Amino acid sequence: MDRKSTPGKEEITRLLNALLASPGVDGHIEILSATPSWISLRFDCQPALGECVLELVDNLMCDLAEQLREKLSIALREILTNAMEHGCGFDSKKRIYVGYVRTTRMILLRIGDEGGGFRRDAIPHAASANPLGQPFNHLEYRSSHGMRPGGYGLMIAERGVDELLFNEKGNEALLIHYLT
Repeated sequence: MDRKSTPGKEEITRLLNALLASPGVDGHIEILSATPSWISLRFDCQPALGECVLELVDNLMCDLAEQLREKLSIALREILTNAMEHGCGFDSKKRIYVGYVRTTRMILLRIGDEGGGFRRDAIPHAASANPLGQPFNHLEYRSSHGMRPGGYGLMIAERGVDELLFNEKGNEALLIHYLT
C-alpha cells in the first residue's frame, strides 16, 4: 500500500481480515473509523489481536523511511503491551483502543485501555520511576514481586516519538511524531 492510495474502510477491512485469518488468532477487532487519515480500532485484550493491530499500523506507515517506521512501531508496541499487560491484565473480556491519525505534518497514535490507569510517579516496577543515581531500582522490585524482567517500556517509547502524553487517569496515551 503506498501513500498515494491511502486506505479506506474496505482496504482496512481486507487487511484486518487477512491478519485475523492467521493461525492462532481468535477474537474480535471492531473498526470504529477507517478514513484515509483516521483509523480507529477497538479489540479484545489478546496478544494475538495486538499483533494484528501492530502489523496493520506498520502497513499504514510503509511509505516512511525504515528507521522512522521502526522507531514508531517500537514505541507503539511498548505502550500497547503496557496497556494489555498492566492496564487490562491480559483479561480478554476487556477492550483496547488504538487510533492512527495522519496529517501532512504529523502522525498521532492513541492507545487506550479499560484498566484503572497509572501515575508515572507510582510505578516502582518501571525504570522511568527510578530515583536519580539508582538506575536499577526497578529490577529489585520486579524480582521481589515475581514480575518478568523488563520495566523499560516507557523510556523506550519516549525515545521513539517526539511527544508521549497520558491522560489524567493514565489509561490513555498519545504518541506524536512530527513529519516536518
